[in-house]
Amino acid sequence: MTLLLTVTQAAHHLQICPEAIYEMVEQRKIRHLRIGPRQRTIRFRIQDLEAYAESCIVEPRGTTAVSRQSGHLARPDLKSVIQRIKETT
Repeated sequence: MTLLLTVTQAAHHLQICPEAIYEMVEQRKIRHLRIGPRQRTIRFRIQDLEAYAESCIVEPRGTTAVSRQSGHLARPDLKSVIQRIKETT
């Protein structure tokens, strides 16, 4: 069985305040489970917290890191953009 974390535990895991977790849940920015008779109890799987943290990584300027989801360049450098423009003209 998968270990489920409470809002407080999830906040501790991500090193943020519980209020921020509630806000992300309300805005559906982070995957979560709603369980219980009225589905009001919020729980998180550790892998979903880790995936959220990974999605928040900001690459340094000028890098051409490949996006993990799409395989496309996340932020092409200026030289490659200029080169492509020259090739098409």
